[in-house]
Amino acid sequence: MQSRRGQRGVTAWPETRGYLGPAGKELDAGNARVGGVQKFPCGCHIVNIWMAYLDVKELKEVLNLDGSTHLNVFFANSSDEDLAGVATWPWDKEALTHLGGIVLNPSFYGTFGHTDTMVHEVGHSLGLYHVFRGISETESCNDPCLETEPSMETGDLCADTNPTPKYKGCHDPEPGNETCGCRHFTHTPFNNYMSYADDACTDSFTLNQVARMHCYLDLIYQTWQPASKPPPVPMAPQVVEQHHNAITLEWFPPISGHYYDRELGSVCDKCTEGRVLLQYASNSSSPRPCAPSGHWSPREAEGPPDVEQACEPSVRTWSPNAGIEQGVVGLSECPLQGCMLQLEFPYPLVPDSLTVWVTFCSPEETALPAIHNILLLTVSGDNVSLGPSNVFCDAPLTLKLAVEEEVYGVQFFTMEQHLEIDATLLASKPDCPLCWPCQPLRYRLLRQPPFSHGSPHGLLLSDSTRRYTDSTVHMRREKVPDKEKRRRIGAIGFLFCKEIGAVG
Repeated sequence: MQSRRGQRGVTAWPETRGYLGPAGKELDAGNARVGGVQKFPCGCHIVNIWMAYLDVKELKEVLNLDGSTHLNVFFANSSDEDLAGVATWPWDKEALTHLGGIVLNPSFYGTFGHTDTMVHEVGHSLGLYHVFRGISETESCNDPCLETEPSMETGDLCADTNPTPKYKGCHDPEPGNETCGCRHFTHTPFNNYMSYADDACTDSFTLNQVARMHCYLDLIYQTWQPASKPPPVPMAPQVVEQHHNAITLEWFPPISGHYYDRELGSVCDKCTEGRVLLQYASNSSSPRPCAPSGHWSPREAEGPPDVEQACEPSVRTWSPNAGIEQGVVGLSECPLQGCMLQLEFPYPLVPDSLTVWVTFCSPEETALPAIHNILLLTVSGDNVSLGPSNVFCDAPLTLKLAVEEEVYGVQFFTMEQHLEIDATLLASKPDCPLCWPCQPLRYRLLRQPPFSHGSPHGLLLSDSTRRYTDSTVHMRREKVPDKEKRRRIGAIGFLFCKEIGAVG
């Protein structure tokens, strides 16, 4: 989990920072009790008798509030006196689970200077960085995120927020010696909700910030909007052939990656071209113990890959080493059969390939391949062993499978304590029966000037090849200053492609 500074405090996901205490107090959350022994869904037994506080993850495990259809906002006192609020990034695996949401400190919330704290944290939940990210949150003067001018590629990734250092005043900061040299910042966005300025002057988001939040609402938080279905994002067509009386266009699939009309949460959301079903693991388990902090490593291997820096250790992965309490005798090595991670997928299917992201390993630990064995779990019970596999931390391992059984899960065995698995993807064979009911997206092709054959609102195309030849254009010869004759396209000024939902 990433750490970020928050509104007049610290926005972070602290693994050991204290929340909600002291021990012995009851928490009205079903049968959960703080202070005593609580069995969490991961299978860990967390003993709280001597604990004065819960960390933020333990608090959310006890409450176990669904986060798939709405944003959860928690209120809990913090042992960090400067902590005003924390939020989950939309790209974190926890975003749509009971471990997502926002935690606000009631000691700050609603007090003078902190009336906009929730707005600030919601901004983080919807993908917004601090406006001073490119100046005060860079690691060095060579940091690729260092912002020298407003940009969609550096700083807070919004081109309409000027560079600014972290500053609490309701005006531009005075010139001073910043880490990377003396600079004078003008027209700074101190009135922006994602600044650290006092609430007396924070009152707005920029257009780029609003657009960024809408993108994450459409791409990540679709299940928060069950009554609406975000449309795919179309790609404009390109001219690939042209003749004296015809022009041929082609276009790519939607940038949002959808090939079929889909309802939220349906299998069609996972079907790609050729009716291939792609699915990441959604359930995990491991016999290794949980870390003392309550951090449950197997869950980090669920969902799509999210490790930011390959070949570096990360808490966003499963690792045998993550569940070991330092100094405990007898837990330092994997058993003879190897440390095991089991992952299960939402839909059993006949697979075509298996891809696993191993983002860190230490080859010097053992002479054996990093993965000792991979076992495919089949519905029939006739599990298939794929044997050992060598891996590279900077590239995913993809195995072509010759299996005719329906597979619902996979087990990885390793003798390497520091192996880290980030994600696993199971792909079906083409024309997967689960994708048969899915209707392909259809496209509406618009032209300026409009088509002349009774289609003023464009052509509705059902051809899934994403290719169209317009035979209603004509070429004309024009005189040019040097008296050379060149062929040019006439009759077409602008072409645009727009997707619509499929009609059943």
